[in-house]
Amino acid sequence: MLIQSFTRNTRGRDLIVGDVHGCFSALQAHLDVLGFDPEVERLFCTGDLVDRGAESDLAKEWLSNKPWFYTVRGNHEAMCIDVFDGEMEPSVHAWNGGDWFVGMTRTEQAEFVALFRNLPIALELETSSGTVGIVHAECPVADWNDLPIAFEHENADAYIAACLWSRSRYDSKCVRPVENVRAVVVGHYSLDRWTTLGNHLYIDTGAVYDGRFTVLDAETLRPARSKAWVY
Repeated sequence: MLIQSFTRNTRGRDLIVGDVHGCFSALQAHLDVLGFDPEVERLFCTGDLVDRGAESDLAKEWLSNKPWFYTVRGNHEAMCIDVFDGEMEPSVHAWNGGDWFVGMTRTEQAEFVALFRNLPIALELETSSGTVGIVHAECPVADWNDLPIAFEHENADAYIAACLWSRSRYDSKCVRPVENVRAVVVGHYSLDRWTTLGNHLYIDTGAVYDGRFTVLDAETLRPARSKAWVY
């Protein structure tokens, strides 16, 4: 399944967090501050659960044992797959923070790779104001409704690679919105603060470097607030 869709959550919040990069304890602490309730709320992620941080091995637990947690595949999950398949030199992955994976036995690697292969490339959430899309790097098509078609195209691998790796929209400061989607929330590009270009929202704020996660409320597309706050 390359695109996974979710109906509107009518019981609680849908939250969207940027790249985790092996900082799961810090993420949980942030969720605790927000009063996250796993019984009625869901957490969606822009990918890159692993590499660089000290707790990359916890990705398996979060993917297997937290039914309220959903993520797209990021380029760092893709690198794990490529190393396992012999399509990337382990030293390249290690240089990019993948030493935790490179040092595993092949049997241990296989457990993570099986989970990473099953991750969708895109997520879409229904909200009261329309569909919110999530990909890791950027949406490679001008119309969100064309994404399923792109994934079935003869050049599907190129479209998937763009979702995982491309920085062209941000680097060119493209403000042209993707049609037929309220917003596309992405990570990949570590920034000092979350940023909007067109209807792309960049929310990787470098948690692996200083613990600063950005968590958006899917309904408001603004940073989520603690339930203890008085509105």
